[in-house]
Amino acid sequence: MKIKNKIAIIFFLTYVIRQLFVDKLFIKRSIKDLLVNWDKRREIGKELFYKPSTGIKRMWGDCDDFVTVMAAKLNQLNKRFKIGFLIKNNGAYHVFIVAINHNLDYDTLLDPWVSTKPVKFSKNIYKKAQKIVLYDINFRENIL
Repeated sequence: MKIKNKIAIIFFLTYVIRQLFVDKLFIKRSIKDLLVNWDKRREIGKELFYKPSTGIKRMWGDCDDFVTVMAAKLNQLNKRFKIGFLIKNNGAYHVFIVAINHNLDYDTLLDPWVSTKPVKFSKNIYKKAQKIVLYDINFRENIL
């Protein structure tokens, strides 16, 4: 995934949030199952965004495809989440999702490119990023 500017990031966020309302999908797979069994594939050429229903049928795709499916799963479970972007040279090169845990003192990273298990989110996980930007569902920005 390569997003060149903040406008494109907001477009992607809007797309994901819209899909939560439009693509009424019941995902039978668990969060752990999605992390373990997602086939990580890069898109070659033009960047494409797919609905959660397409992603869950295929169970493969790049990071934005995974985030769209995981956002739908978390929404189905009534869990709050943030969508994060790794920024380098003023562009986003990776997107991930963080589940907000009210019962724990930390949030949980859900990124199969990092781990096939949910892990404690820390900005130190992504050492190569110049900046990490997190957005909640209301587009509030948190820069780390």
